[in-house]
Amino acid sequence: MARANALRVVGLDERLPAPDEVRSARELLGIFQPLAESRSSTDLLIRHQTKDHEVSLSPAVAQTLVELLRLFASGQAVTLVPVGATLTSQQAADVLNVSRPYLIKLLDAGEIGYEKVGRHRRIAASELLAYKARRDSERRSALAEMAAMSAEEDDL
Repeated sequence: MARANALRVVGLDERLPAPDEVRSARELLGIFQPLAESRSSTDLLIRHQTKDHEVSLSPAVAQTLVELLRLFASGQAVTLVPVGATLTSQQAADVLNVSRPYLIKLLDAGEIGYEKVGRHRRIAASELLAYKARRDSERRSALAEMAAMSAEEDDL
């Protein structure tokens, strides 16, 4: 089961969106962004060929779609990682945008929890995302500190 989850992570990040996909994402973003900002459920009527489908879109789903569309509309590749997924070391490195050898150093140093399956390391997406949140928070703090120091120097 973990293997199936790991495989589902791959897909959208294999290529950049094509120009027509970027245009489509921008158009959909214009529709979904106000829905997400309304903070209330919205009923949507979707027409596929000759059949109509009505769905209720919750604010959380609308916000998730907006984030996905925003990335696609800017031409960025996207990786979707289910929180319960188990990732290979290469997939985890790709999510963090680091090399696989660097990720292995983080794992061996205990920065990110993992399990060994045979001789392979498997990283829970929740562990990886918790590390990413800590890393991003530390980066923001360091950047804020540097900005404050720069502002102090400018005042002198």
